[in-house]
Amino acid sequence: MMIYIDMDGVIANFSGWMKQHIPDLDESMWKGTGRPWKVMKENYKDVYLNLEPLHLLSYANHMYNNLERVKFLTAIPHSWWDTQEGEQAMINKRLWLERYIDNFSYEDVIFTAGAKDKIKYVEENAVLYDDRQDTIDAWNEAGGTGIHVKGR
Repeated sequence: MMIYIDMDGVIANFSGWMKQHIPDLDESMWKGTGRPWKVMKENYKDVYLNLEPLHLLSYANHMYNNLERVKFLTAIPHSWWDTQEGEQAMINKRLWLERYIDNFSYEDVIFTAGAKDKIKYVEENAVLYDDRQDTIDAWNEAGGTGIHVKGR
């Protein structure tokens, strides 16, 4: 069995970071090219790097260090794929994992071009812990076991 753990909203507080920049942030602002995307682009050198850990971090750390076949499956904005911003986002996420996950190895993180591309990693008995219901629904429909979690 393969276990995948998402980062943002599961073990790392991405929305907390965004709310520092946009205090009135709500889901509708993510549509199109709204303010959150502009904030991320303006802060691409720092985005993902200094996110506060969420309460599920200790659980993820335990799984990663005590179970076989555990990887982190995390998205980079699709529009950032193969760009300077995307490269920096990957570096920042790796550095975050290195800081907070005991015995972390860079080969244990998989980046996708947007959340929808996570579906490429579904296989029989594969489990995904993710905070996005649409990702969980797609994962389950493709034959995996998706577990919807909300880090806090």
